[in-house]
Amino acid sequence: MNTTHSLRARQTDRIMTGIFYCVGGFFLLLLLVLAGYILISGFSALQPGLLAFNKNGIGNQFFDTVYLVFLSLLISVPIGIAAGIYMAEYAHPGRTTRFLRVSIEALSSLPSIVVGLFGYLVFILVTGGKWNLLSPTCPLNPFRPGETLALHIWAMRTEGSLYANSTEIANFSAAVLILMVFGFSILARLISRSPDKKMAGQAN
Repeated sequence: MNTTHSLRARQTDRIMTGIFYCVGGFFLLLLLVLAGYILISGFSALQPGLLAFNKNGIGNQFFDTVYLVFLSLLISVPIGIAAGIYMAEYAHPGRTTRFLRVSIEALSSLPSIVVGLFGYLVFILVTGGKWNLLSPTCPLNPFRPGETLALHIWAMRTEGSLYANSTEIANFSAAVLILMVFGFSILARLISRSPDKKMAGQAN
């Protein structure tokens, strides 16, 4: 009886494992197809003018995106590391700690577009140009008028009639944005490998 039950359990485990592998493989394939389509569509329309720092290119948007990512990391990384160390090593269990953990988990599970939309509505710093603390023409002024690649893609798709090559600009912007995200992800992974190796060495 026990042998039959164990055999059925193993068969069920194999079936469910196969199903989960199929589902995971399907979504991975879907992601690869989508990324490939965006990259091919974007770079097939690549022209020297698309890299220009004017209304017909994405040079300004590319710089704005990298610059805002740099400023975001400059602010969030020290705060995040300090908060993580405090929560893991020094915080005493209690209501406050539980509340902070729930808040952090809730924020990490929110789609970035929702957080970005909230930031856009609150800090309209960045696209409307109402807060010009420094020279509005200085590229290092985070409060100057400007737009990122993501916002530029949306603008090209919704206000495309204003530009003759709006489709090409949007496709190329999407391809560049995907490569940027992929590059930043690899860089973050490489940076995090060193602390992981040190922790594994200490554990051994």
